[in-house]
Amino acid sequence: MYLAFIFTMLACQPTGQNNTNMSNENKKTQLSADGKTILTGPIIRKKFLKKNNKVTDREELYLRTSVTDYFIKFCKSKVSLETLEKHLEQSDLPDVMGDKIVSLEVEIIRNGELDNCDPPSLEIQVQSRMGDYILVNSIVK
Repeated sequence: MYLAFIFTMLACQPTGQNNTNMSNENKKTQLSADGKTILTGPIIRKKFLKKNNKVTDREELYLRTSVTDYFIKFCKSKVSLETLEKHLEQSDLPDVMGDKIVSLEVEIIRNGELDNCDPPSLEIQVQSRMGDYILVNSIVK
């Protein structure tokens, strides 16, 4: 019985390795060779929600990461909505429950104005929304 206790205690001893880090293949954020941020995750669609909590028919695209859903601000991105949607039509892209997974080189903007575009777009309903969003510089293939 004493030996069983000793073996149990030895089995519970830490080995000095920290297993809380995610493996490289599970990380959602990476840096390119030139230090730019690359995020990987499914592109999801959300209905535009007005400040009065009314849902509209307009859909917006977000990049889902393990931490947050980043609004994609196309009016200041180098990649257009049309270009990203064309890329998402590829049948060989992996998906999660129908949402296509992509890797994007992005700039993350913290607590910025989601609806502020210069010049203002007639099709965007300005709601003075604030939050984190991304500007897409390129699609990583």
